Amino acid sequence: LVVLEFSALVLNDALNASAPPNQLGLPKDNSFDAVLNGVSIPSPKVQALIAGPRIALTKIADPTTIQQGGSVHFTVSFQNTGTSPAYQTILKDTPQAGLVFTNVTVIGSTCGTFTTTPISGGGFTLGPATIPPGCKVDLAITAMPHVAWHTKLTNSATIDYDSIPAPNG
Repeated sequence: LVVLEFSALVLNDALNASAPPNQLGLPKDNSFDAVLNGVSIPSPKVQALIAGPRIALTKIADPTTIQQGGSVHFTVSFQNTGTSPAYQTILKDTPQAGLVFTNVTVIGSTCGTFTTTPISGGGFTLGPATIPPGCKVDLAITAMPHVAWHTKLTNSATIDYDSIPAPNG
């Protein structure tokens, strides 16, 4: 009895442009030939399921219209809806000029304890962290606008992650 186990690194780059792109959750066909005593023996076709992280990020403001001297509350949520961990995950939120974060709190997590770190400019980061599949993290942010009346403010968060653990990711 001979057992063969294969591991593969799936790339979506210019070298693979002739093949359909690899998509999370979709199978890819694979086969090989074994040579025994000079005779080539083809393998049956096997399928590999493409696994990987997928981070969904949302940010909601309440209220969306602020009275002079009032504050705005943001809820930031992210979840790994993929099939493998997201490594070196870093959430970053930097307010635009005229918006000052007065409080940032992690209000819920299905996969552990997370803390935020202030960054210059008044924003924050969370991470780096490993986010397992299904993990959801929620944050609450309170902010005060310091701008002229009728000024439109835009604020968004970003999240970066790797599908390969460090130091290779």
